[in-house]
Amino acid sequence: MKRWRRFRRRPEKGPARAADSALDAAAARHEQFAATGDPAFLEQAITLATQASRGADCGAADAVPADLMLGELWCEQAMLNGSAQALGTALNHARRALAAAEARATESPHLTDACRLTLAYALRLRYEQQGDPADLDEAIGLLGQEPANGQNATSGASLSRSDRSDRSDPSDPSDRLDRLNRLGFMLTRRFEHHHDLADLDRAIQVLTDAGSWARAWEDERALASISNNLGSAHNARFHRTGDTAALDAAISHYRTAVDSSFPDAPQRPTRLTNLAQALHSRFTSTGQIRDLLDALKASETALRCTSGHDTERSRRLGTHAALLMTHYQVSRNPSLRERAIALGRTALAGESGELHRAEFLSRHATHLLLPHLEPTGTAPPPTAPSPSARPTDADLDEHQLRHMLTTLRGTSATAVYEEALDLYDRALRQEGSLIHDRGRAARRWATLVSLRDLDAAIDGAGAALDLLATIDWPGMRIPDRLAALHDWAGFPCLAAGWAVERGRLLDAVQLLELGRGRLWAQIAETRTPPAVSSPAARQLADQLHDVHTELNRLAAPRPGTAPAAPHTSDAPRGERLRRLNKERRRLLAELRGIEGLEDFLGPPSPHRLHAAVGAGPVVLLNVTARRCDALVLTDTGGDLGIELVPLPGLRSERAAGTAQAFDIALTLAHTARRRLLRDRRDGRRSAPVDRAAFHGAMEELRMLLEWGWEAVTQPVLQALGHRAPRAEGETWPRVWWVPTGPLTRIPLHATGHHDGSGDAVIDRVASSDATTVSALAEANRRHRSAQPDRLLCAAVPQPPHESAPLVAVPHEAAAVAAHAPVPVTRLDGPRATRAAIVTGLSGHTWFHFAGHGTTSITDPGDAALSAFEAPLTLADIATALHGHAELAFLSSCHGSTADATQPDEAVHLAAAFHTAGFRHTVAARHVVEDGTAQQLATSFYEHLSRAGDPGLALHHTLRTLRAELSRAAADDDLVHRFAWIHHTHLGPAGSVLPVPQSPG
Repeated sequence: MKRWRRFRRRPEKGPARAADSALDAAAARHEQFAATGDPAFLEQAITLATQASRGADCGAADAVPADLMLGELWCEQAMLNGSAQALGTALNHARRALAAAEARATESPHLTDACRLTLAYALRLRYEQQGDPADLDEAIGLLGQEPANGQNATSGASLSRSDRSDRSDPSDPSDRLDRLNRLGFMLTRRFEHHHDLADLDRAIQVLTDAGSWARAWEDERALASISNNLGSAHNARFHRTGDTAALDAAISHYRTAVDSSFPDAPQRPTRLTNLAQALHSRFTSTGQIRDLLDALKASETALRCTSGHDTERSRRLGTHAALLMTHYQVSRNPSLRERAIALGRTALAGESGELHRAEFLSRHATHLLLPHLEPTGTAPPPTAPSPSARPTDADLDEHQLRHMLTTLRGTSATAVYEEALDLYDRALRQEGSLIHDRGRAARRWATLVSLRDLDAAIDGAGAALDLLATIDWPGMRIPDRLAALHDWAGFPCLAAGWAVERGRLLDAVQLLELGRGRLWAQIAETRTPPAVSSPAARQLADQLHDVHTELNRLAAPRPGTAPAAPHTSDAPRGERLRRLNKERRRLLAELRGIEGLEDFLGPPSPHRLHAAVGAGPVVLLNVTARRCDALVLTDTGGDLGIELVPLPGLRSERAAGTAQAFDIALTLAHTARRRLLRDRRDGRRSAPVDRAAFHGAMEELRMLLEWGWEAVTQPVLQALGHRAPRAEGETWPRVWWVPTGPLTRIPLHATGHHDGSGDAVIDRVASSDATTVSALAEANRRHRSAQPDRLLCAAVPQPPHESAPLVAVPHEAAAVAAHAPVPVTRLDGPRATRAAIVTGLSGHTWFHFAGHGTTSITDPGDAALSAFEAPLTLADIATALHGHAELAFLSSCHGSTADATQPDEAVHLAAAFHTAGFRHTVAARHVVEDGTAQQLATSFYEHLSRAGDPGLALHHTLRTLRAELSRAAADDDLVHRFAWIHHTHLGPAGSVLPVPQSPG
């Protein structure tokens, strides 16, 4: 509020002097309001400042200080009573002050900076009240502009304590601190809306710098505010990454904010509430009861300091209700539950603004349901909100919900059910709330209503997935997309199960396509110019493609260099993202307004899905706790046919356990065999435990493959009429498998009894995989490249960070050069750098990599091929533009290993190459033996030269390798007879050989 004083022109007499005196009196009343919290003083301040403004309107005084002051005062009034009208008045005064200040910027440049600060603050308040992200973008743009002192808006390294006493310059270091503080806060807010980690990185850097300067200048008031905002940024990082160090940092900063606040400071209750929420998060992460008790104490103190007319009262009541409900789960004291629910109702009755309204409504609904979701009478253990461990609400304790209705019908549970359903419905309709909160409410509403009306649940699921499509995905980096998608995991499969139960098979397929594989679908739709016919539509489509190209550049990782400081290198990125996505939405709306383009880049239609089934059936395997089914897509005379094959022998729990057992058995077989071979080579007697482990793993793999046949693949093949093995020389029928959930980690093409009986998938059909039906359809539609076919072979036997070489890699590269049916360019050893591979990919339609592959437990986006000097990551591949390429063969470990926490997103290297433009990819799900990789690659290219079709070539290769390994295992008990099961083919049918084909 002191800001306006530095820009006043001190008149000596007359009406101008009276206006200036009115501003002085208004400032005095505001100081009384700040000291006492009495709203009467604020109203008097507004009245006096309005009098000064009228004098300015008559030309008697300078208008800018009055408008600047009124902008700030009306912001205070809006904060106090939540009035949209007060906020509108604040914005009008702030905009008028800024316009007048900009008109005389050369005369008083610092005045313009001050007006930007006030306008940005008013915009932030309106965003929190109404939820329009455009306000947030405008505010961040204002705060990011170059200040009058010539320093970058996010820089202040040259400031010192002596600057505080320099009044020859009307700018003030406190203004600079205020700018940085508000910028950091608003960047954190924008992260909550868009989940762009670059905004959060920048916020933390900006606020950390501001905190250092506040300490140097001994500005306790500024330090309290900055520490609070820095705590919020670190808290957001914890919820995004699961990093407990970030949560500890958040709690530390919140404590600093509370300790630096004066006891009667109006902001102290908010800071106490923030501290309570962070302590609550740490309790759910660690189970330390002291954190829960401290959180309750902080929350109670905040409520005692909160007046009845405070707009933050509802949020604080909601926070305390959540803490009491957690305490109830620990102590089982019913009075805590009742008090929590009563507080929740009181919170909902108050004003909370649009931004978090959906969150509050959903939370109260969940609190109502919670006591009835515990049929055993025991509370669920606290759950850490780490992205890799936190639960999604895909099934939302569906069995417990059903138990509640069936066993307690006619009691209070029915009323609770109806009230919770209404609350979730209201939450999903809060258009001003965060889309992620609305999406959570929509999923929960659909799950809850499914207990009595499956058709309504199916329609609600479709509406929920429509919300998912409204997020501005283009331009987001892959880790940010995956974080935003995490909470949706499993929900599309659940909804598809409802549709199957109601016989709505097309709806089931479309729900799976809408909700699964979103990462690659989002990237794929921005890569190629959309095909349209009319000239008007073509012009719009070209503009859209240009926007998509810019967004893809923003999504790309920085190649070859460590990231620069986020607050400098990424400063314009967020603003550009929002501007480009706004233009994208406009162009999409115009294109969809053209007749015939209503579904442009929209949900997958039957016609679009039909393109996937040209060469054989596509089998969607849906796994839920409720039921498991195969949806078989076929061509029925030019139309899409869908046949249901129930899988009664498949249960989601068993599928998850089998996927985990596969991983364990394969890892155990690999490590035990490596030790046994080393002992044999060195002439040592092997440890009996290693031999037992290896043979035990072989037996386990045999049983797992047989289970997969009995429970999953045999019923499907029986329904398709493939009831016997193929005879020698017969044409091999094709099947494309599209697994969901835990089945994505099981080698379906290898399931069966490998004992010569012919009761195995590989003995009856040639298998390929697809991440989604839409991805397969798109690969079918993709035309061949016009450039001559040439293969880039990158062979890296030993990058510098690896201790042991892959001795078979050079031999594999030589075999590829000898047997590939197209010319080969080789990059061997040190020549196979990351940059050389990326550059080479643009000039080649085929790619073969022989070397190490890695996957990441904490971040699936870090999966990579080990180029010589640096990893070639999944993000590098996915965001590169390769155009129309044909075949990528990844002879490495983990090329198609799906992430266990988000299996339906198919976050692996093979899918990245497929999306980047390669119609066919061949890769392995697990660890690949060095010698087996060479043997398999050699055989593959030999078969490919004859068959032309990569899927058939891999099929013949795997059958050959299976037979060779079985024969070898009869003579050598250290042969891994299941080493062939890892490799899969992603892509359509059809030859990749140059046209015309060479003889033989």
